[in-house]
Amino acid sequence: MSVWVQIPCFNEESTIFNVLREIPEYVGEFKVNVLVIDDGSIDNTVGVVRLNFPEVHIVMMGTNHGLARAFQAGVEYCIQAGARVIVNTDGDGQYLGEEITDLILPILNGQADVVIGTRKFSEIDEFSFIKKQLQRVGSKVVSLLTSVRIEDATSGFRGYRATHISEVVINSRFSYTLESLVQLSFLNARIMAVPISRRNSTRKSRLFSSNLEYIRKNGATLLRTSLQFRPFLSFGLIGVTLFFLAIISWLPYLVDLLDGQSSPHLQSVIVGGVLMVGAIVTSSMSLIADAILQIRIQNNKSHAKNITNVNPIQK
Repeated sequence: MSVWVQIPCFNEESTIFNVLREIPEYVGEFKVNVLVIDDGSIDNTVGVVRLNFPEVHIVMMGTNHGLARAFQAGVEYCIQAGARVIVNTDGDGQYLGEEITDLILPILNGQADVVIGTRKFSEIDEFSFIKKQLQRVGSKVVSLLTSVRIEDATSGFRGYRATHISEVVINSRFSYTLESLVQLSFLNARIMAVPISRRNSTRKSRLFSSNLEYIRKNGATLLRTSLQFRPFLSFGLIGVTLFFLAIISWLPYLVDLLDGQSSPHLQSVIVGGVLMVGAIVTSSMSLIADAILQIRIQNNKSHAKNITNVNPIQK
């Protein structure tokens, strides 16, 4: 059993030392291997790692590709190295290294395939009221898409069984957190949550600069992911909505027709016809999208078996 902890980093020179120092060397009888993914840092992040932790593995992304790409590159490296359990944590030090064990043990014990470290939003002082509510709404939407109760869908402190995360391919360039959960649920992964502690962050998030940007990016990710991995649910809701709107549009004309009157509501017939055509087209699209989904799943499985596109610099 090979256990790996991966840390995507972008300019974490001031925090990476403490993050690495806190990671346990063993979980039970299993040695913990550590990987730092440097996502184009322009500070001395890599230098700190090389000087103080020569045993730590490093993947150099070259330029900044974003958190999602860095996460995917780390997963691929760990799988190539024989990982069976992979933990992801952030390089800013907000998560406690001592709680990594809490993410790994349920997987080692066969209780779960994915373990999410769940934060207590009410205790995070640096989160505004609006941001806390956005986090909760996003988690509820992900819970709906995954059919699993998830209270902290954006947490970056997670443990994965490698056989499951290897079949996930992240399409977003923004973040992996939401999209990966939807894909994992589709793969029938057992997802559980454990409560975790959290330090206040020493800097603002680099993923987004405002609540509006957060809504735009995560909203687009959720919409794209739901259409890709829940086509019957997504297109079905659209189709049913259009169908009932078409019926409602026809009602004035039908009422007049049943009364034997000449109806002035011919426009409603046209509108209803357009809506009904949309309902039929949308229903057809759900079948096409489902077929594409099956092809994508097979491609993802092939991708998991043939991971060759990471060029690591290893210590």
